[in-house]
Formats: sequence, C-alpha cells, structure tokens
Amino acid sequence: MKKKSGWSSKITEKRLKGVVYALLVSFILVIVAISPLGLGTENMSLRQIMIIFSFASWILFLILGIILGVLTLKSKVKGKLKAYLLLTGFSSAGFFIAIILHNLIFALFGVEEAVFFIIAIVICPICFLIGAIGSIVMFRRKRKK
Repeated sequence: MKKKSGWSSKITEKRLKGVVYALLVSFILVIVAISPLGLGTENMSLRQIMIIFSFASWILFLILGIILGVLTLKSKVKGKLKAYLLLTGFSSAGFFIAIILHNLIFALFGVEEAVFFIIAIVICPICFLIGAIGSIVMFRRKRKK
C-alpha cells in the first residue's frame, strides 16, 4: 500500500505551533488597536489610521483562526493538543462571527440582543486564552519527552 503524500501529510506540529504564536501576537495587536479608539482623539487622521489598524488586526485574527482550525483538522495531531488547537482557532474566528451576527440582528430587527454580544465579548476571549495556553503547554510537554 502506498503512503499518502498529500497536503495533509506535510502539516507538522511546528507549523501549527507557528500559527498559535501568530494568533497570540495578533490577539495582542487587536487589544492594542482597540484601546485608543475610545479615547476620542481630536486628530481625525490619527483616528482613521487607528480604525484601519484595528480592522486589519481583526481580519488577521480571523484568518489565522480559520487557518489554525483547518490545519488542525487536516493534521495527524490527536488528543488534548488537537482539542486545544481547535478551541484556539474556532474561538478566534468566533469573535468576528459573533460580532457580525450581533450587529446584523440589530440592523435587521432593531432589537438589542445579548447572546451573540456575550459570546463575542466574554466567551470567545476566555476560550481563546484557554486554548492558546493549553496548546503551548502541550507543545512544551511534547518537546520535553
């Protein structure tokens, strides 16, 4: 029987680890980008630059989350590490999706709903941090063995 030499066999834990670390960096970028937006800067060009930076950070965070989820599903990683990687990837994509759904429901029905808001503001960040920290711990444990 031939060994599969497809795309999924080239996905290594090293690449997955790189995506997790990139997600952590983009998460920090999102926090840094959002922080000054509420300050009400008088300089409109600076404010516009910060809005663009914030939007780009969110898009990067979403794309990296989707990439991590797909790579994890296609890789041979199993067990707790796979669960942590999927939690990290899908919770980072969940931020963006929940925000879009929250705003879409308000725009279509004129009703302020709290479910998607709470998912985006409370649940997704907690799940992301649990998944990211768990993934890093599992990667370190595997490296020590």
